[in-house]
Amino acid sequence: MGIEAVACDDGRAFLDALSAHTGPACAVLDLRMPGMTGLEVIETLVAERRLIPIVMLTAHGDVESAVRAMKLGALDFLQKPFAPDTFVAVVRRAIEGARERHAQGLAERERGALLDRLSTRERELLPLLLDGASSKEIARRFALSPRTVDVHRASILGKAGAATMRELTARLRAPQADPTADPSTGNAADGA
Repeated sequence: MGIEAVACDDGRAFLDALSAHTGPACAVLDLRMPGMTGLEVIETLVAERRLIPIVMLTAHGDVESAVRAMKLGALDFLQKPFAPDTFVAVVRRAIEGARERHAQGLAERERGALLDRLSTRERELLPLLLDGASSKEIARRFALSPRTVDVHRASILGKAGAATMRELTARLRAPQADPTADPSTGNAADGA
């Protein structure tokens, strides 16, 4: 199907593989697995705040297990046997969710790193600059000269490595997965 996948022998092996993975990831877990159950794996992920899209599979499911998995954050719960096209559609949806979360995480880290590099005044001005306020508007609000605002704007752009405010705004305000990406390929890890 063109979906990159990593198979793991048990839940612990999956958690170890996930720890070493740096890109988007989703999980396909069986309810019954050696060592840890699928629910125990989800509980571990939740406790460690490693939130990824999870698809649960089982031939031995019951309503209680399905409800518990969904409350813990599972994206879907499929009863075996299931239709292959249904399974692939659910996994592709999980992969797309993983890509979106990963893109959002990268954008959040970029925002945090930028804020760490900015002065107190630059942090105050940044939201207004991102909203498209003019130097004159910002200057009036903070009792500064428009030239001082321009100097702060240039400093922010330099620290962010952005050529324009439009570029910076796009990077900081639009954390989206690539809409042209094929959901059947990419760095989504699938396992356990």
